[in-house]
Amino acid sequence: MTLRRPTDVTEDEQHLLTRLPQAHAAFAQAITLAQDFAQLLRARQPERLDGCLQQAATSALGAFQR
Repeated sequence: MTLRRPTDVTEDEQHLLTRLPQAHAAFAQAITLAQDFAQLLRARQPERLDGCLQQAATSALGAFQR
């Protein structure tokens, strides 16, 4: 659901996406990074890739740093 287009997310999924970041800051950062990357791919904007990778590498999330 995090990687889907916003128009394809159901109301229940949107509710969950709203609540998860409130539960833990790591969820907020992970959702933002994943959605930004998905948008970069959908929009075919390779010029944004370096910035996206830099954000992931400097995040507090080990899985995204790699």
